[in-house]
Formats: sequence, structure tokens, C-alpha cells
Amino acid sequence: MYTKEDLICRLKREIQTHSTERHERFLPFLIFLENQSCHQRFFESSAIVQYFIKNAILSQQDEWFYMVLKKIMDCQNLKIDYRDYMGKTPLPLADYTKIVYDLR
Repeated sequence: MYTKEDLICRLKREIQTHSTERHERFLPFLIFLENQSCHQRFFESSAIVQYFIKNAILSQQDEWFYMVLKKIMDCQNLKIDYRDYMGKTPLPLADYTKIVYDLR
């Protein structure tokens, strides 16, 4: 089982090696996991994670990623509705669910 710290290291490594669009897929998850609440995209990133948790189609091998995110999201008391961010994110929200394919 992966930990939050494992996931942060993995996301940082992926951000350094991928092109702009795929880089953008990883960044909101990193901002969220590092709890960068001062970051200008923190609430947007939290909304993206919330969208991912509610809408991603996951395989068993993706379950670890989902569980780490869900655990952190459940501990935070953020009043964010991802629908407020539809059309305002650099990529369509559905594209952020593809992160699981990149992490495989």
C-alpha cells in the first residue's frame, strides 16, 4: 500500500518528466496532497480532487490512489462544489480523471 508521501514523490517525479498537458494533470493533485492552502490554485485543486473522487472509473490497481485522496478529503472540512469550477480549469474536469492511467 502506498502512503501519502509515496504519492507526493511519485507526482513530483511525473511532473518533471511529462509534457505540459500531462504535467497539468498531476499538479492539482500535488497541490492538494501537500496541503498548499496558500497556493492560488488550492481551492481549484481541491475541487478537481473532489471531482476525481466522485467520478473516476477505477480499477483495483487504482484503488490505493483513490483511498489516499478520499481519506485526506474526508479529514478536510472544505466547502467546495466542483461544479463551480467546471469550465474554469485549464483542462476539462474529466481529463483529470485520466491521471490514473498516467500513474500506472
